[in-house]
Amino acid sequence: MIDIWIRRILPALPLLILIAPVDGRGQNSTQVDTIIINEINFRSANEFETGDWLELHNPGPKSLELAGWRFADDNDDNVFRIPVNVAVPPGGFLILCNDIESFRIQFPNLKNVIGDFDFGLSRDGELLRLFDANDRLVDAVLYRSEQPWPDDASGTGRTLELINPAWDNRRGDFWRASRIFGGTPGAVNSALDDTTRYSLPEEGALGLTLPNPFAVEARIRYELAGTGRVQLFVLNEAGELVITLVDTWQRMGIYHHSWSPSGVSSGVYFFALFLNGKPLASREALYIPH
Repeated sequence: MIDIWIRRILPALPLLILIAPVDGRGQNSTQVDTIIINEINFRSANEFETGDWLELHNPGPKSLELAGWRFADDNDDNVFRIPVNVAVPPGGFLILCNDIESFRIQFPNLKNVIGDFDFGLSRDGELLRLFDANDRLVDAVLYRSEQPWPDDASGTGRTLELINPAWDNRRGDFWRASRIFGGTPGAVNSALDDTTRYSLPEEGALGLTLPNPFAVEARIRYELAGTGRVQLFVLNEAGELVITLVDTWQRMGIYHHSWSPSGVSSGVYFFALFLNGKPLASREALYIPH
């Protein structure tokens, strides 16, 4: 079906891609499992002490095993390794605590809770990082306790909640203080209906290919305003698929990929970006070998 769509859209693609021969073995693209930092409690209210905790969310379509993954702050010595037999189901949540006993006093019925990590979360804000079992960075959030981050989630009994799990959690203006006292660990964020306040592009965009011309490696950037299956193809002049650079589920954000051509005859090629099977855009690059 994709091949049919590719052939249909080729005449409409506005930009030609003139690049060197490529066999795909030189591609370098980052594709990671989809787990996001979705809620943060860095300072509890005195009357509702839960310890520090954060919520991980799996917005993807399959269950993810997290054995061997690690959570760290901006100090490399502060590391918590997720034990074996820990998984997050599709649409599910996992809570990481630094004081699981205090947390369970306030939330006795939550099941997917692990700890303790032996460091606290800064009251002023800091970098939180999540790595998979292959030590690849899966998600990172540098939260703050001041604008543009919510400034009413410190010691008030409210938590930092991501407005929409499809949105870029690196942006402070995409977070809200929870509407519910104590936050919403293990459940859909109470700030979710704030999505109506924003007007975002419906699809996405494919950025410039750099350098252009290039001799060894081309770098391409694309931005997604939606969530779903993303595919980035290289096509030849006849509309035939040369290589698939990306074919994975991705959330809203900015992505960078690189491609080192080798082993295919030079000629005219296309980079084509698809979201959920729908063609979005193409871009050009000119390969000039040394």
